[in-house]
Amino acid sequence: MTAATSVTDVQLLTIAAMLVATLFGVLAAVIAWIGTRAIGQLEALGVKLDEVSADLHNRVTSIEGRLIRVETVQELHEGVCDVTNSSRAR
Repeated sequence: MTAATSVTDVQLLTIAAMLVATLFGVLAAVIAWIGTRAIGQLEALGVKLDEVSADLHNRVTSIEGRLIRVETVQELHEGVCDVTNSSRAR
């Protein structure tokens, strides 16, 4: 009866080892799946940030163009006022 018990113990240890190996494989697969999803999300975030960057660049360029026009008009207006004031002073 001792021999039968020891064989059963060995079989149980074998089954337990196989179960541990299987669970380790499942854990590795789950971690890989989570990593793949995280990488996908990061890539989507990178694309979105590129779109936002391009949009901000376009807006800044537009504002800069408007500012240059305002400064030019102001300089022209100040020039006209200076000419008008100098001719009135004569």
